[in-house]
Amino acid sequence: MKQRITPEQLQELTSEQQEALRKWWKPEEWELIYVTNKGLNTFGQAMRITGINPACDSLPMRLYVDVGGWCLKSEVLPLLSIGQCIELLNNKTNEQSFGYNDSGCFWTIFMGNRGIGNMVEGSKGRQFSSYELVDALWIAVKELLQKPL
Repeated sequence: MKQRITPEQLQELTSEQQEALRKWWKPEEWELIYVTNKGLNTFGQAMRITGINPACDSLPMRLYVDVGGWCLKSEVLPLLSIGQCIELLNNKTNEQSFGYNDSGCFWTIFMGNRGIGNMVEGSKGRQFSSYELVDALWIAVKELLQKPL
């Protein structure tokens, strides 16, 4: 089972969606990231965060990566795991419920009118399907990132 999204999937995001993802994301040590700043010699590489220098006063948050250098949070994006995708959907679907179904062949993610832990029967909602759970979640996350967070 695929555990996280790929750098290619992050490239599907618009600049507005990238900023919305960065706004939601709280970096943690050992997390996998993708370098988006073309001015860095590590552009286009996936790497692991090995240290974090939090933002203070006017200085932005800096991340130390496993190739031995610092970069800004604004220069990278997280390679979201299944858990991070679920967390983002749960945190940001204020007016919707979120659920999933494993039909044996593929995963389907449901987002629709809020029910008690489930979709309200007969409600109008959206479905996102893929053979990999993280890919179905990613489709839902991309749509959610189009809306103001």
